[in-house]
Amino acid sequence: MEPQSLKDHLRIANKVDGTRRRIYVQLLEDPFPDDEAFAVIQTYLVAFFRLPVKVIYSPWQSMSLQTRASISGFGTLQLSMDDLLNWLKRHVPPDAYCVAAITTLDLFVPSAKTCDYIPGRSHYTQRHGACSLSRLMSEVDWKVDPCSRGKFLRRCLKLTSHEVAHMFGVKHCMDATCRMAATMSLAHHDATSLLFCRQCEAKLQQLMGWSSSILQDRAQAMAGVLADAGPEFEQEVAELAKNTGSLQPIICRPCNP
Repeated sequence: MEPQSLKDHLRIANKVDGTRRRIYVQLLEDPFPDDEAFAVIQTYLVAFFRLPVKVIYSPWQSMSLQTRASISGFGTLQLSMDDLLNWLKRHVPPDAYCVAAITTLDLFVPSAKTCDYIPGRSHYTQRHGACSLSRLMSEVDWKVDPCSRGKFLRRCLKLTSHEVAHMFGVKHCMDATCRMAATMSLAHHDATSLLFCRQCEAKLQQLMGWSSSILQDRAQAMAGVLADAGPEFEQEVAELAKNTGSLQPIICRPCNP
């Protein structure tokens, strides 16, 4: 896999304009089974991407999705990721920068022969994607072994920010510790950082046109969300607070002409 340059990213990413400045979160369950976790996810996405988030609901039963019996005890059934993405593609709101489906139901890819589930998948240019929190609640992804609440919330923020960033045109990162790395297991997921590496941050900053003032407001907002989420995020809160006064837009030098 070739690394994505800043130039390549800006070439494919949808521009943020006056008509499409909102992230939609599509829920499939009402009520959402963990409203506390979802509230943290929603406020973190607002802080991270600096765009309003609107929550909409459509029952998965109305989407004509292929289903199958659950694997390894994670719920009672799985939903087809392919069918869900096809439904989302047809239902992107006209004022949406993107729409992200978030569910606690397990997802699978019908054609996959070696993987029995998929945590998330998003399109770089077509403004839609989906992710499942189902297996984030477990220490391992092959059996139900409940993890701590803090670890679960951390994983939720990692997964949702990763998938939404894909919808902003950011491809997988070559840095194995970056949140935009292509993780193949919960162990690798846990080994990545919550915050993006400098190169992935630069892509978002250039696309969004964030000034140093906006970057400082963003860092403060992210730190506030994480501080309220609990002691699990003390390291990130301290890092964001330390950098707040000196944040400047990142220039991705290797990508410059």
